[in-house]
Amino acid sequence: MSHYTRIRTRFADREALQKALEDLGFDDVVSGDDPMPLRGYPGAQGQAHVVVRAGEQNQYEFGFLREADGTYVARIEAVDRGKLGAAWLSRLALRYAYHATVSRLHDQGFDVVEERQQDGAIRLLMRRMA
Repeated sequence: MSHYTRIRTRFADREALQKALEDLGFDDVVSGDDPMPLRGYPGAQGQAHVVVRAGEQNQYEFGFLREADGTYVARIEAVDRGKLGAAWLSRLALRYAYHATVSRLHDQGFDVVEERQQDGAIRLLMRRMA
């Protein structure tokens, strides 16, 4: 019998999380204020506030459930853990950090002037108009 595993994350910004998932090629992402059921292997049950529909990269739906502290817990079907393991979560965390940072700086009045990737690092040059 398969099941959904829970993986703690530090993700707290739903919009940044959705953008990060899209950056990694997950185009069918839905979210809501209430948890939605995840469709997994027969018998596997789970719910999530951010749901990634099954596709080429994942055999079953997976998602992220918002906890009481505001952070999201990844809910990944055991069958998909080989593809969606630690290396994948690290890539997702990098894209999440990028989108969360740009969003927060934009809220403070900054615009991204330049963005370069060197050796996997992301460099942002921000400009604020007074």
